[in-house]
Amino acid sequence: MSKNLIKMKEKVIYREQYMNKLNSYKDKRIIKVLNGIRRSGKSTILNQFKKESIDSRVLEKNIISINFEDNSNMELLNAQKLHDYIINNGIK
Repeated sequence: MSKNLIKMKEKVIYREQYMNKLNSYKDKRIIKVLNGIRRSGKSTILNQFKKESIDSRVLEKNIISINFEDNSNMELLNAQKLHDYIINNGIK
């Protein structure tokens, strides 16, 4: 892989407006979900939010992150199985 492609992959745009909105919900015990068109940066924003949360001392074990495009998570498309997964893997 060329150095130019590697550099392009490392470039991340910090979306302050979205991060501020997410941070306003940070300490609320609700599920945070971003939706939008494909390839618009939703996963990047959530990963930035996760990193900032961990950096501000949120325990990583208290963060559940699920990629629904990963075939190993296909069963979680069932509402009951998703609910059970969240209950069993959430904050104790």
